[in-house]
Amino acid sequence: MSKMKVAVIGCGMIARTQHIQHYHDNDKAAIKMLVDPLEERARSLAAEFNVPHTSADYRAILEDDEIEAVSICTPNDTHAPIAIDCLNAGKHVLCEKPAALNMEQVREMQAAANRNGRILNIGVVNRYAAGVNRIKDMIEGGELGRVYHVYCSFRSHRSIPGLGGPFTTKSKSGGGVLIDWGVHFLDLIFYSLGQPGARTVSGEIYGELAKDMKAYAYVNMWAGPPNYNGTYDVEDFVTGLVRTTGPTISLNGAWAQNIGGIRDVRGVSGRQGRRQARLRQRRLQSIRRQGRHAAGDEPVVRQDGQVRLGDRRFPALRSFGHQGPCEYRSGHDHVRSHGRPLSFRRARERSNAVIQSLLSHGCESMAFFLTNWKPSNSVLVAAQF
Repeated sequence: MSKMKVAVIGCGMIARTQHIQHYHDNDKAAIKMLVDPLEERARSLAAEFNVPHTSADYRAILEDDEIEAVSICTPNDTHAPIAIDCLNAGKHVLCEKPAALNMEQVREMQAAANRNGRILNIGVVNRYAAGVNRIKDMIEGGELGRVYHVYCSFRSHRSIPGLGGPFTTKSKSGGGVLIDWGVHFLDLIFYSLGQPGARTVSGEIYGELAKDMKAYAYVNMWAGPPNYNGTYDVEDFVTGLVRTTGPTISLNGAWAQNIGGIRDVRGVSGRQGRRQARLRQRRLQSIRRQGRHAAGDEPVVRQDGQVRLGDRRFPALRSFGHQGPCEYRSGHDHVRSHGRPLSFRRARERSNAVIQSLLSHGCESMAFFLTNWKPSNSVLVAAQF
């Protein structure tokens, strides 16, 4: 069988380190075109990865019948129009998170996919992580008993990205920490729980720590440096409570809090036990306990995932970090077989509805009732964290 021809739209960091790299390493796919408004950036990556064609305009892809699928790695506010154009041109689409700026755009993307019989997939890559699926299996197998509550916390010390740029401009990004990080965690929670229906959402969002952008202190800045003449009108903290047809879900998320580090926890409480998705930390603790190393030695995790402790070696940590290639292989296989990849789920719009509710109503401290909400045939939300 011939390789599937793909194109990548947008040649920034996520395209370079994830999409382009994994397509290049996949023996079932071949990148035919790279697109970026700054075409020189596309040309540079094309030379590095031996891609034959580049363009500054994604519309060059639409008339190319050889290209079966595209990855969209552009700013959030461009996801919907580009995805809809590609779907209407008969291309399968893998779009970076978030799916779009709001639910209305998401539904338009979904309608285009359904109308053209094409797969629209949002990069929820962590659904392929071994740790996530271990917890999902434990829940489905009844190891925790009846799961009645999920606690989710995703917080960092001073991590507001690209201050004053697209990340902190709501018209460009759609939101702050909830859109950037929250989509990942909420998607994994609903996925692990078997997609319970969302009944009500209540919460608060705050944009406090960088109101005075010049006074905001930070150690380093993803997508920086800051643009002090830019805009900061998104949330840097969110807290919420989601009532579902199954467990309740409470969440706290922060781009920036004075906590001195990154703290990501997903705790699942059931009648017969509780589990936290801190599998990487647990594995390192287990290795520490095995001893036979000099006092004060700490485990070192290499780029390939292998762990070294003193002169001892341990197998690679695979709870997270190896799911990217799985997503691209799965996408190829399901495009060719007309199936649906793991990250394609009808009920994914539930986590979208929760996010939209918090962003739309959080500042008013009101409960947003979803009693009339019905899942559609879509599969939209999120990416990787």
